[in-house]
Amino acid sequence: MPHPLLYEINTRCWLRDLSQKNSAPVTLANVPDSEFATWKHLGFTHIWLMGVWRSGLLARAEALRFPGQRQAYSDALPDWTQSDVEGSPYAIADYRVPANLGGDESLAAFRRKLNAHGLKLILDFVPNHLGLDHPWINQFPDLFVQAPIASGVGSSPSPEGEAQGTAVALSNVPEIPSGSSPSPPSAAPERSGGGLEERVGERKPFSREHLNSMEAKSQAEGSFLRQTHHGLRLLAHGKDPNFPAWTDTIQLDYRRPETHAKMLEVLHTIANRCDGVRCDMAMLILPEVFTQTWSWFPVSINHPPSTINSFWPHTISSIKSLHPSFLFLAEAYWRLETELQAQGFDFTYDKELYDRLVARDAAGVQRHLFSLPSPSPFEVATASPLLEERAGERSSSSASVVFRGAHFLENHDERRIASVLSAAEHRAAALVILGLPGMRFLHEGQLTGACRRLPVQLTRRCVEPPLPEVAQIYDQLLAAIQLTSIGRGRAELLKPRPAWTENPTAENFILIQWQSEPGSFDLVAVNLASHQGQCYAPLTIANLSTHDWRIRDLLTQNHFTRPGPDLQSQGLYLDLPANSACIFHFAH
Repeated sequence: MPHPLLYEINTRCWLRDLSQKNSAPVTLANVPDSEFATWKHLGFTHIWLMGVWRSGLLARAEALRFPGQRQAYSDALPDWTQSDVEGSPYAIADYRVPANLGGDESLAAFRRKLNAHGLKLILDFVPNHLGLDHPWINQFPDLFVQAPIASGVGSSPSPEGEAQGTAVALSNVPEIPSGSSPSPPSAAPERSGGGLEERVGERKPFSREHLNSMEAKSQAEGSFLRQTHHGLRLLAHGKDPNFPAWTDTIQLDYRRPETHAKMLEVLHTIANRCDGVRCDMAMLILPEVFTQTWSWFPVSINHPPSTINSFWPHTISSIKSLHPSFLFLAEAYWRLETELQAQGFDFTYDKELYDRLVARDAAGVQRHLFSLPSPSPFEVATASPLLEERAGERSSSSASVVFRGAHFLENHDERRIASVLSAAEHRAAALVILGLPGMRFLHEGQLTGACRRLPVQLTRRCVEPPLPEVAQIYDQLLAAIQLTSIGRGRAELLKPRPAWTENPTAENFILIQWQSEPGSFDLVAVNLASHQGQCYAPLTIANLSTHDWRIRDLLTQNHFTRPGPDLQSQGLYLDLPANSACIFHFAH
């Protein structure tokens, strides 16, 4: 399926809402038929159940620990209580479905029913890290980024530490310095920048005299002490190099071949239960990114960075050898999208398009779709010759970023788009993401104008009455698209031509031509500017000049006729008001 239409659902909240609506417990095993019928009616091809895997008590404790995080809960759900909070779905304790969602068998039943309706199931895969509650911390501590501890120091496992799974409490722990507080849990809105005051990961073992002060310091700087079956370890929390660590997670070490092998095993088990995965922060484990991020933490194998293989090419090939149509979607930033596509990903987040749409940068949207990308912030920061070479490779294939991009206006990490754009702006931006080739990506609540961004740790959400003007936008767009070749035919981005000299408004237009069969085609035309604009659409349909064409705007039902020779020689003239969105269907 070359151009999927994906719908992201917050599984925990959705099932809770359904249970309340039906006055009976609803799990994945007994989702009402009306849900599947609605998704099919709207034209969705893939359903992403966000947050189906088990979290744990330690991750939940972290979710409740930070004042800023608690304020985020209050902003989203003013009457929240601790019973409404679970660990982050991205601090995974086990890739199994918890009992309150119905267990693993319920997921299998849900997938069978989904597939029977012609829809596919997408689930989360978090390659960079695991949650604090994951059993591998005790069983296989060598799989994680860590600093060595001197032999004989804390070498005997603590039964209490094993049973409770908590970080080791050392006596005489000094107060954490002010200004060095750790980052909130994974996927929290407080993920803001901040440097480390000191590096904990010295390249020599730590002795007992270091440990008392290290307990507090490591918590402040992104690592923690944990007693495992193999002794005391100083382990790193998962992190993005531009932000403090996620304190509800533990960082997997992709410098170790054993880590690659174990995570491939995990992914094979997931692939047996769904039709695709959304890979969280997929770029973090690219060798050049990972090596740069963790260069200051030692590794206990003698592999120099240049010999570390990327996890993705072999992994994706291995999965697709057994599941040829399995879909890989990468959450990706820093303009490393083409790199991940080259390593096998079917689609990658198009975050730059999102940023320009919410910034109301109409001309910037067009430049993004047509221009060569500039170096990413990560490339600029690292100044790596390898990355400079790959940036040049990406520049020559920028079109693939669009055609294999996942285009969105919101998701669980971003603000609700109805709280950002006016209804007219929203309508125009929505047609851009739905009209582009690649993956079209919508979010639960987006279709009804929800305005409250929900932290992923909350299992209950406010009831937000639908905004009629937003609901009408998506009802109309999704219905009209199903009458066209959009998402099913051959797509081509058209560069608008100025309507006349010294008229710059063509730079604010987005034009996408779609055709699935001879004799008809469709044109998506959007004026993203806050003022009227004019341009010519240079149509490229074969045999365009041999017919007169009947043209109908499927969103307004306005219709007109244009001679084929005129369309061939100069294109379709457009004069559109501010924030106009049109789907023109051409037939002869």
